[in-house]
Parts: sequence; C-alpha cells; structure tokens
Amino acid sequence: MKTSNLAAATGVLLSALLNPAWADGTSDTKQTESTTISIADHEVPVVKGGLYDRYRSNPPLSVIESEAPDVDLSWFKELKKEKVNIGFESYSPNFYYKNSRVTAIFTADLDKLRELIPARVLEKVQPLQVWPGRGLVALTAYAYHYCDNDSYNEIGLSVITNRPGSSSLGPLTLMSQAMSNDFWGYVLKLPVNTELARVRGLLATIYPSG
Repeated sequence: MKTSNLAAATGVLLSALLNPAWADGTSDTKQTESTTISIADHEVPVVKGGLYDRYRSNPPLSVIESEAPDVDLSWFKELKKEKVNIGFESYSPNFYYKNSRVTAIFTADLDKLRELIPARVLEKVQPLQVWPGRGLVALTAYAYHYCDNDSYNEIGLSVITNRPGSSSLGPLTLMSQAMSNDFWGYVLKLPVNTELARVRGLLATIYPSG
C-alpha cells in the first residue's frame, strides 16, 4: 500500500477509535451553541460560554478547579502566562487540562521521507533509518477534551528523526527515544477540526512568539 493511502486509512481508523463522534459526523462542537468572534480579521465560530469565549486563553485556574475538579492543577500553577502578539493580543502558553492520544507507527521509503523535509531542516536532523532504505512515520490522533481553546481534535503526521545536535544511529536512536519517552520528528500535517484551533495554529506559525 502506498504511504499516502496507508496514512489516510490509518487516520480514519484512529479518529474513529479516539472519538466515535467523528465516525457518525457529529461532534461536541456541532451540538453546542456557538457565537462568532473576530481574531486578526478572521471571523471564527467558538463555543458560546466556553472557556475561550469567556477568557480568551487566560482563564483563572480557580475557574478550571471549579469546572473540572478531577484535574490536577499543581503543574499549571507553576507556569505563568504572558501577553503576546500573534497577529492579535493573546496569552501564552495555552493550557491543555484534559487530553488523550493514540499513535500508529509504520515504515516508509527513506528517500521519499527525505524529499518531504526541507533542506534547511535536513541540515539539523535526519529521518531515522530502521533498516536499509526504510524510515518511520508516526500518525497520532489527539483529543483535547478540555483546554483554553475549548475542546477539539487533531491528527499529526510526522517523520521520526534524531534529536537536533545528536547523532542519527537508526534503531539505537529509536530505542533511546523510546526509553526516555522523548520522540523527535518533523511534522508534515497537523489538521484540526475546529476553526478556532485552525486560525490560532495558523497565526502561531506566522508569529512564533505565540
């Protein structure tokens, strides 16, 4: 099976497993009343009364504690949000209080993977070669159940690489990343299923400080 076909088939499977609502064409966002706001000249529908509608990426942790008492906020209390300009005034970093993910890893032609990565990136990292002529692609489905940008889903398609500044030793590097749970890769695609997440993600690539 071609890499593109395998990625598409796996993506459909992962999304159905991770969020059954995707499979039947419904979602929490579609079932919730929305309102439209302006973000850097983009008209964006958001959940009416949701976290973003009320607090624009800067909700007090006391609100999160009240609305999601099962969430451990001790780590978030150590972080400080800062006002930033990402084409509009916002706050960074965004906090993701509840999320889940599932990942499928499959092999792909190493030369094809190199073609997908810009030359300037290849100067710093290389696709991991797990055996001659074969590299790895990771397809991850994320579900952000409760976060500053409300809830949304995301699919990430990435080429697994070595860490910048470290040697690329193929399977040994992969084993080291697996043991430390510190995987590195070049993201090829990162589609999301809400306009709020798409616009903010787009602006973040233009204004990296956000």
